[in-house]
Amino acid sequence: MSLVLKHNPKSRKRLIAEFSNGCLQNGTTLSCELFQHKQTNNLKLKKRKILLADGLHLKYVGNNYETCEEYPYAHKYVIAEVDEQTGIAQLFEADHFKLRPIMVADVERDDEEKEKTKKQSEQDERSFSEKQDDLTEVFGSHKRKRAMVTRLRNKVADSTEAVQTSVEALMETSGFISPEEDPSDVQTIIPCNKDANVIEDVYPLGKIVPEEVSKALIPEAEQFIRPTLQTIKEWQSKGEALSWRLITEHARNPPLAIVQSPDVHTEYACCLQLMAYLIKTFKLKSSEFRRSRDLFSDMAEPVKNWLLNEFFLGGHGRERKMPQRMKDKVLAVALVVAWNIDSFATDAELFKEAFAISSKKLSLHVRALGGSIKVHTSGGIRKESAVLSLPLQFPKTERGPRGRK
Repeated sequence: MSLVLKHNPKSRKRLIAEFSNGCLQNGTTLSCELFQHKQTNNLKLKKRKILLADGLHLKYVGNNYETCEEYPYAHKYVIAEVDEQTGIAQLFEADHFKLRPIMVADVERDDEEKEKTKKQSEQDERSFSEKQDDLTEVFGSHKRKRAMVTRLRNKVADSTEAVQTSVEALMETSGFISPEEDPSDVQTIIPCNKDANVIEDVYPLGKIVPEEVSKALIPEAEQFIRPTLQTIKEWQSKGEALSWRLITEHARNPPLAIVQSPDVHTEYACCLQLMAYLIKTFKLKSSEFRRSRDLFSDMAEPVKNWLLNEFFLGGHGRERKMPQRMKDKVLAVALVVAWNIDSFATDAELFKEAFAISSKKLSLHVRALGGSIKVHTSGGIRKESAVLSLPLQFPKTERGPRGRK
């Protein structure tokens, strides 16, 4: 049977629902709800939809954008309705949803059991040396006891990191703020337009990164435009900044709206290249930037000069310094770049992994820039996102109680 294909682009999109755990039986009906992203002016987000299906025993949820992120290059789903009498097959565009069952009760129960088991194991676990010390304390000779006391005293003297962590936790719960981690300081070291009407104007990237630096990034950034799987494997084998998932995932799966515009795709790639340089800068050790006479020699001259002038103090060699406030500035600029890459909602786990920072430190810097950490669950998986939205929500600095005079 020969068919005539007829495309109908103006008709309403159809839905294709694929269930991960089986197929529907004939005659089965489901109550469905379709949700669309509220930011209709954003090319990347306005096409995102979530489908919620309520069955007799289970609820199912799925979206239409995970597949697009896995296969970012241009593709469409269509449904053909065939009229056997006329031989005409009308093609309708469709959104594809892969539905997964929601089992919230099981997830919560598993989380509670894991947490309970973890706490119990932490309480019960004692190292061999700790058990040996208990035996020495009860049955050991005077010589052995004196040696044990000396060893424990030296161990306590060396545990400054644990003491510092305890002090920071105590200061946080008591309302004190460390001078080196004052949130008000982070948002003042980069240009901020608190009165902006659109989120893109709060931290304009053009005022943070000079134009000559942006132009100098273009030749190096071409490697992030449609990289092959072999290229990504080479990045990962080198173990440098390019190997982090924050870079590789975005280079491999750019949004479809970005791929369709060459200029936007080039700007997107430049942001990834800048992010790689910021990761490298943040992870530099003092021995590396003080001993190296020609730091950042593999970068273009405008980029190199900008990084040295923006994030380092002093002169060359041993005089070069990178105090804590400069590291905070690197993180602040990196967050702004990440928000520009991800439409102001970036994956917190990928960012923490790339910069090797804790959740507390990330939350501190995000809140200092007027953003927030959002937690959402998709398919039973808990995800955290660093989000910047209007109105900005800067933290209120609380001062601790004054001591008695």
